[in-house]
Amino acid sequence: MPSIVEEISIQKLLQYAAMPPTPVDALDMVELGRDVDRNGVKDPVVIWVNIVERTIRLDSGNHRVYMMPLMGWTHLPCVCRISNRSVGDPANGHHFYYSTDIKIPPYFRVEYDERPSLVIAGILD
Repeated sequence: MPSIVEEISIQKLLQYAAMPPTPVDALDMVELGRDVDRNGVKDPVVIWVNIVERTIRLDSGNHRVYMMPLMGWTHLPCVCRISNRSVGDPANGHHFYYSTDIKIPPYFRVEYDERPSLVIAGILD
């Protein structure tokens, strides 16, 4: 079974990120960067897509998209979560952005994960 995780440009991800991300201690951010640099990304960034309301947001990874470019990273592993809600985890912010780039029809049955390139037009460009 092929992986649903794809490497996405951080520049593309920033358009869906919380601005600013939820408050965090600066030392925690430095440790996050060091850990990712040593061990790689353990969990992919979750791009939350509400196919009914046509919204997109970063549900996780909001700190990584700001921190990792400072360490030379240009891409992060990502997965899309398909839902009928615009906010997955409110602890990661309440932001979401309306988008015309969602390729999946607005017929929702159940939440599931999918490859970003099958969900968002131009995400790999």
